[in-house]
Amino acid sequence: MQYRILGKTKEKVSLLSYGTGGPSQFGQKTGIDDHTRSRLINVAIENGINLFDTAPAYGNSEELLGKALKGIDRNSYLIATKVSTRNEDLSASGDSLVELNNPLYPRKSLERSLIKLNLDYIDIFQFHGLLQKNYDSVMECFLESIIKAREEGLIRYIGITENLVIEPRHDSIVLALQKHPEIWDTIMLKYGIMNQWAAKNIFQTVKKNNIGILNMAPVRITLTRNNRLLERFNEWKINRPDIPGTLEDLIKLNNGDLINNKEIISKGYAFAGSHPSVSTIITGTSNEKHLIDNIKAANSKIDSDITKKIIELFGNSDSLD
Repeated sequence: MQYRILGKTKEKVSLLSYGTGGPSQFGQKTGIDDHTRSRLINVAIENGINLFDTAPAYGNSEELLGKALKGIDRNSYLIATKVSTRNEDLSASGDSLVELNNPLYPRKSLERSLIKLNLDYIDIFQFHGLLQKNYDSVMECFLESIIKAREEGLIRYIGITENLVIEPRHDSIVLALQKHPEIWDTIMLKYGIMNQWAAKNIFQTVKKNNIGILNMAPVRITLTRNNRLLERFNEWKINRPDIPGTLEDLIKLNNGDLINNKEIISKGYAFAGSHPSVSTIITGTSNEKHLIDNIKAANSKIDSDITKKIIELFGNSDSLD
């Protein structure tokens, strides 16, 4: 496993991290049992993964992750969780929508997460999917409580995550870096073959402010589904003359095979970690073999000529999935 430094936190993090969101939600959507979850976490740790990301909005993921980590040395891993900032996520975690106007809600959410995870502190506490239109109001309402929690040692670092479906060009992250660059220890966003926009409007500022990047969903969903690839490239052909890359170009990167996406998925993970601003790539799977494959892919060496070609062909890509 390769390791990188997580920005100003100076934490040494594995190039691949494990996330409990996404389509699987730590196996809640795929029907695996607690024994299999524990096995997944053990395999992750045995292969060098030392950062685990979760959220109240991911069903029972926090509680399930806490169970799976029971008995494992707390100093051997980092935990990142979140506080909801959107109505949809509040509903998913069983909270009232009025909490968005409650300055005490971050503390309430944090204390609940600590109980579910069976921990005394959270390493990275993140504003979950904060949208640009809500940024000012949420920050004004929530920030003081979160800073106080850090002062009390309940959290160590403060982060922000984006909603890539609504803001594929990272609008909220741009605003966060403009208004509060000193606040953020970490930022979670998407950077991959099909969305390279962060290289245009985020990475330079992140480097200047020494902020750690958690790269989420770099191959999800388009690269893994041929029908989505066809839709995306048809759309780009009509509406995006600034993206010269074609489906045929992508197929060439996939060794000429559109049916078997394994090669392009592997390149997708390798490309996602090729930018020096990326500290770690988050993968979420409930399948042990997939986890091992993703670990190998993220740690594989991608040829610099291939990286340059991907940027040349798809550098203006901003796919929402």
